[in-house]
Amino acid sequence: SSGINAEWPLRPGNMCSKNKAHQDKVRLLGGVHTVLNHCVVDQQNPYLQQWCIVALRMLMDDNQENQDIIRGLQNQNIENNEAMKQLGIEVAKMDGDKPRVAVVHPTEPEN
Repeated sequence: SSGINAEWPLRPGNMCSKNKAHQDKVRLLGGVHTVLNHCVVDQQNPYLQQWCIVALRMLMDDNQENQDIIRGLQNQNIENNEAMKQLGIEVAKMDGDKPRVAVVHPTEPEN
């Protein structure tokens, strides 16, 4: 169900608020990457991305090891999909190697 999916970031976020032991445990179990992987736009769960950002804030608060995970991230391939094309959004590398979102003319879905 979409409600469960949308609300799951509340658990690690609330659990880790001002609690370094919990922040460390979530990191050791791979939870930082799990939260990052769910930081997406989801039409079925419109608040999922925002809850993930809140959870990340709680995971990073005064925790250098967790912050180092974010610092160590590197750009990967950019993939523009059909849904983005229909919305008129395109991601491209600009300013060196940094990805940027550009608004283009939306296309009509193909029948």
